[in-house]
Amino acid sequence: PVSQRGFLTWLADRLGRSLPPSATTEEAAGRKRGLTHKRVSNRKLKTETGWTPGFPTFREGYAGELDACGVAGNRATR
Repeated sequence: PVSQRGFLTWLADRLGRSLPPSATTEEAAGRKRGLTHKRVSNRKLKTETGWTPGFPTFREGYAGELDACGVAGNRATR
């Protein structure tokens, strides 16, 4: 799993952009999801249904989509 920050860092690098500003604790206080750092596992989905992801990591999946959209970038692969 990747953290939200890890994903945004990878995407910003890929697009040659800076990271979006982070909300302060006070700003995020009214948004429950802004304060949590949950990760979602696909283990149960894979074991109970036999599903297999189409890509080994988010990087390969998103890279293909960005390429298909013609988005250029430095193609960082952290």
